Amino acid sequence: MATTSKEQKRPTDSGSSEEPDQPDSESSPLVQAADIATTAVKQRIGQRIDKSAGDLGLLAQTLSLASQQLKGNIAAPYVGRLATEVERLSKFVESADPKAVLDSAESFGKQKPLLFLGGALALGIAGGRFIRSSAASARETEADEREID
Repeated sequence: MATTSKEQKRPTDSGSSEEPDQPDSESSPLVQAADIATTAVKQRIGQRIDKSAGDLGLLAQTLSLASQQLKGNIAAPYVGRLATEVERLSKFVESADPKAVLDSAESFGKQKPLLFLGGALALGIAGGRFIRSSAASARETEADEREID
């Protein structure tokens, strides 16, 4: 009768439960490298989430200021409400576990795909405009500093 793969993985007669061709998982360089990489990735994700939460907080502040400047305009209450919601999102992202943030975004995207895509598009456009204006402002500042010197 042929042996199955389960029978081949049984402990050897010498009393050792390890397979001769399998390295010890606790001391394997491959396992150690995987653990280091996993830790580094988790740390990097945590840093990105912290930065995103900070960026969302800045966006909420900007929207709040815009709402105050639009006082009396028909758009003011909507911009104010948006600022409040973005601030809530910022606090959630800052305090939540990275996996919880991803799970929440995924479930929202599944429940309301059009709203999710529309929001992603709006954030992408707003982010692109912000980055371009920040870069242009930085170039102008550098040019002004060179002229002063």
